[in-house]
Amino acid sequence: MRVKISIAERLITVRELTVREMREWFQELKTMANTEQVDVIGNLLFEGISLETMRKMTNLAPDEISQFTPSELSSLLEKLKEVNPHFFGVLAHLKTLGAS
Repeated sequence: MRVKISIAERLITVRELTVREMREWFQELKTMANTEQVDVIGNLLFEGISLETMRKMTNLAPDEISQFTPSELSSLLEKLKEVNPHFFGVLAHLKTLGAS
């Protein structure tokens, strides 16, 4: 599924992650826990999801997502949740297991 959303005069395509991409995300999450370099703002601005993960659900380039305000990104996050309910269901389940 793909939908478009306009934020700050930028038309953004939001897409549903594939099962493979969800598996790759989980592997990246495990690897990230063992690295010394941490993007504190990128990883903690929104509970349970990083800006990089949000970006991967869109057509935004890596440097573009940081150009939006937190309130603009909140609007994007709501659309991401609508288009990717299974991914966010996995996040919620991981949280209940204490894995996130």
